Amino acid sequence: MSTTSTESLTPSRLAEVLPFARKHGVDAYLYAVEKMTRRIFPDATRISLFIEEDPEVANDAHLVFEVVVPDLEPDQYVEAKWRWSQGLFEVCPAPLVCLFRCRLRVGEP
Repeated sequence: MSTTSTESLTPSRLAEVLPFARKHGVDAYLYAVEKMTRRIFPDATRISLFIEEDPEVANDAHLVFEVVVPDLEPDQYVEAKWRWSQGLFEVCPAPLVCLFRCRLRVGEP
């Protein structure tokens, strides 16, 4: 298993994302989503969390968990993304899941 470098819910990262999370009512789910993300991607070399605004849709932003994994075959990639989406519904109420995203990067440092 790889060592994970995390930037997700460090105090400084939390200070950046918490106002957005509170505003949208998902602050109570941040740790549960992070824990679920770590469970789904145990071999991740990095997991980071940030707010991303949609450049094409005004006032549309999301909390993105970016996960870097060393290697996945295409079918494993699809399966991992599916498990993350399923897991999100287990830890977050359905009306709020749209505020979270998972960006999976393969083979990056």
